[in-house]
Amino acid sequence: MGYRSRITFRLAFATLSVVTLLSLTSAADEKGDVNLSFNVRHDRPLLVEVDRTFDGYLSIVGNGFEWEDDWVSTDKLVFIDTHAKRKKGERERATRHFVQHKGTYNKEISDTALNGVTARIVDDGESWDIKLTNDRVLSGELFDDLIAMAPSLGAWLKFPDGKFLQETISVDFSPLSNLLVGSNGVERSTAELRIGSHDPITKRSELKGKLELKGSVNIAETAAEIEMKGKLEIVVLPAESRIESVNLDVEWTLSGGEQIDIRGGGKCTSILTTEVDEKKIKKQKKRKPKFRTRKVRIPRMGVGIKLPSHWTLIHNEGQERVWARTLESKKGNARLELKMIEGNSAYQPALEMDKIYASLKQTYPDLTYKKTRNPLGTGEARAYSIPKGKSGGDNFYAELYPWRGKFLMLRLVGEGRCFGNAYKEIQAAKKSLGILKPKRTK
Repeated sequence: MGYRSRITFRLAFATLSVVTLLSLTSAADEKGDVNLSFNVRHDRPLLVEVDRTFDGYLSIVGNGFEWEDDWVSTDKLVFIDTHAKRKKGERERATRHFVQHKGTYNKEISDTALNGVTARIVDDGESWDIKLTNDRVLSGELFDDLIAMAPSLGAWLKFPDGKFLQETISVDFSPLSNLLVGSNGVERSTAELRIGSHDPITKRSELKGKLELKGSVNIAETAAEIEMKGKLEIVVLPAESRIESVNLDVEWTLSGGEQIDIRGGGKCTSILTTEVDEKKIKKQKKRKPKFRTRKVRIPRMGVGIKLPSHWTLIHNEGQERVWARTLESKKGNARLELKMIEGNSAYQPALEMDKIYASLKQTYPDLTYKKTRNPLGTGEARAYSIPKGKSGGDNFYAELYPWRGKFLMLRLVGEGRCFGNAYKEIQAAKKSLGILKPKRTK
């Protein structure tokens, strides 16, 4: 797993189904006066806001482990889509600027690093080409999220024309599903909607009906299937070439796993609204991104730390975690590592730390160390650093904490001029490093 600023995604494996739009109540040779289809306008910014809530539970059983907890999350996503004229051979060309992403999971902050990201997105009919344009990088996982949301550009769905008031239509809801339910594994999403009202002057139409969705998610490194069924309401403004609002209210169930058994369920509500007010959009474009601090829990290692949300996880395996700083990519990259190192059977902390120091000096000859506070308990801890201007400008800082017969290493490695800001952030973050308290299980 790594971090990238550009990716090409082949559509060959995509499983989003295309649902043929058929009238369920009128004869094939009859045409009504309700026209719902529209094309996204070029060079007109569209402000999109999504508010999503999950309320349910999740349980994991297997391998001698049993765990159950609430799954209560909220997400607020605000972005601006602007389409440009397509070049030869392209199906779509647009930019998406993320104004804000604020999230919580079980009452704790879960914001992602998308705040302030601007992505140029091109669909040539065979691949999505995505490039970040404003000095940012993202993790591979967040790039996958960008890919999954790409079909929602312009908040567009393929609606039919020539329908009648009160007629029921079938619509492929896949383009908006990943955006509204927060999963990049949607496989099928079909909506059955009745045209409840239509204004012949403004062309504004209200559609109400039901939605069925199937897909997959990854829980605890295990694939599980998710299903959603419930109510769906859409307001369409074809004269303004946009959907005014989408209101989704569904129940969801989760199941899967081989070595472990995963179960879950609950309710999900999601509301999407769009605006074209130029003054409001201009103000949102000027808004500077804000990054809240979130608590990162690592149960396998027994510790937790608070990091700004612009640090994104890029490696998650066993007793090691790595985060990348997503800001100032033109100045270089910075990575934070937390790694648990096993002690020997005799466990003599000072002697073993001397061995670790000698090993580090093989890579960083100018490395020095001093004693520092141990946030995990008693015993000598060490802070390692390279004096400024030494070792060819390498940027390295680490702390080593003895704990329960092991050692926890916190290490910051930087490339280029962004290391200084990263160092300040980690000096603040390490004050929150501590032992996790056992969470209550149901």
